[in-house]
Amino acid sequence: ANAFINDKDANKKLKLVNSLLNDDKYIEEYARNWTTNWTNILIGRAGGTEDNTLTSREGMQKYLRDSFARNKPYDTMVTELVTATGTNSPGAPNFNGAVNFLTMKLEEDGAQATAQTARIFLGKQVQCTQCHNHPFNEWKQRKFWEFNAFFRQTKALRTFVAGTRDVASVELIN
Repeated sequence: ANAFINDKDANKKLKLVNSLLNDDKYIEEYARNWTTNWTNILIGRAGGTEDNTLTSREGMQKYLRDSFARNKPYDTMVTELVTATGTNSPGAPNFNGAVNFLTMKLEEDGAQATAQTARIFLGKQVQCTQCHNHPFNEWKQRKFWEFNAFFRQTKALRTFVAGTRDVASVELIN
């Protein structure tokens, strides 16, 4: 802050913005910050840390970090997250960290996947319309189940650690 205040250059704001956007010391912090924020939004603050979880927090973070590093457009990321297939853990065959968005949301015929996808990416709270038409929501019960038809086609297949009931990895298939 002092360096900025003491800088007499007329272009000091432009220099600061360019430094924040392009300097390696800030790029790493930017990627870490947004990876953490988006991981919390997509799988929750505790996502991937629960006992017997199907979600790999590390896998989700790797996917996001790689996406940010490649400056991937938002619509491409959303498409990849919602349509992801592959396994959830880095180093596993057919790894695709994007699958971690849906792995814990596919129970109950994908109702949670439907509600969370609408909330996160469309900004709509639609979980009430799963059971009934909500008087103040333009999404009605029929619309919920039409949207849900996409998620009912996706299944999470678990691979277990040999000789245990611990999940080694999860693979999403359509």
